[in-house]
Amino acid sequence: MSRTMPRTLSLYLGKMLLVRSLAFLGGLILVLQSLDLLQESSRILAVDGNGTSEILRYLTWRLPQLVTQFCRSPFCLDRF
Repeated sequence: MSRTMPRTLSLYLGKMLLVRSLAFLGGLILVLQSLDLLQESSRILAVDGNGTSEILRYLTWRLPQLVTQFCRSPFCLDRF
């Protein structure tokens, strides 16, 4: 009897690991963006004329920084 996993099982487990890792990273980024927005929203809205679109622009610009910050952890790959 062979001690290796069948190909179907290994593909399934690999896919599940990837999906769950990305879901965890996405949830973590969502929580961190919410906390960052709570801290920075008063500063953004203090400028006359700023509104929802500026807050969304700030979140869009901040997203890559948060993703790279957590992809440098030992649980993520350095290069994709």
